Amino acid sequence: MIKIAIVDDEERFRDMMENYLKRYAQQKGKEMAVTCFADAFDFLDTSGQGWVMT
Repeated sequence: MIKIAIVDDEERFRDMMENYLKRYAQQKGKEMAVTCFADAFDFLDTSGQGWVMT
């Protein structure tokens, strides 16, 4: 499974990217988990939950 974190302060951009990624995963038959965060602090608070930052 591919885990993707989207971090953006604007909800409309988070939603747009999430929809693009989910559509791509469906078209390609990939298993993907997308999680959205409103800011970097929220994301960093969850960094111990298996996220790999590259």
